[in-house]
Amino acid sequence: SHVVVDSKWGCEDKWETAFVEDVEIIPKSENKMDLCQLLLGFLCFYTDTFPWHAKAVCPRLSKPGVFIDKSKLQLHTSEEQWCIEDPFDLKHNLGGKCTPSGKQRMLYAMRDSFQKLQSAEKWSSVCNLRGLSGACYLKTRISPSVTPVNLLDAFSNFDLVRLYFPKFDSGQRLQVFLEFNDASARRRAHTLNEKLVVDCQLQLHYTTQLSLEEACHTGKWATYEMASYRMQLQVMTARVPSLQQQPPPE
Repeated sequence: SHVVVDSKWGCEDKWETAFVEDVEIIPKSENKMDLCQLLLGFLCFYTDTFPWHAKAVCPRLSKPGVFIDKSKLQLHTSEEQWCIEDPFDLKHNLGGKCTPSGKQRMLYAMRDSFQKLQSAEKWSSVCNLRGLSGACYLKTRISPSVTPVNLLDAFSNFDLVRLYFPKFDSGQRLQVFLEFNDASARRRAHTLNEKLVVDCQLQLHYTTQLSLEEACHTGKWATYEMASYRMQLQVMTARVPSLQQQPPPE
């Protein structure tokens, strides 16, 4: 047993996080399907069989042929939300933040993959990413006091290409997107997760170009190029030589 005490939901919760160490005591599966059959079954089940509006994805309680009602879990969900129970934090719905358009994209992709694989098309046709750039993205929420310059400075040594910053002022925490040229640069930048910028602790999450495009439809956004920002700093430093002699702010 390995119990973790957690209070992020406003009360003290205790979650069991232990794994079975002796795998030999786990009953052997009677399923004889190969990997390809399992994948096709997964795609078919979650696109055409599983009742997302009423049931929850819950490996902890699910059994063959048995669906788990959303109301049976500790999660607070609506009929519109997908309900996917976190295997450790039982109050965390892993699908709770999925947008309607995001759900439709995933269902479409799974149905399309199922049809192609069932028609004996090559695996490469399912994994085709043409039409999407090779850029990689992170997103985080920030407080109203955090400015674009604060973020550009924070990521100045982490190969940030551009910053997408909302122009609208809601007076609440805003979501920003950070673009990198490749996965390696994004992975390095993700080491700044939980870094304090002004009064805001960054909560960096991996995201996609599609998610960025969806967010941009919700309002006006500004784009800040890191290369342009660095050039502006160089010009300012050249014009004001005293800046070169000043120690960096603490």
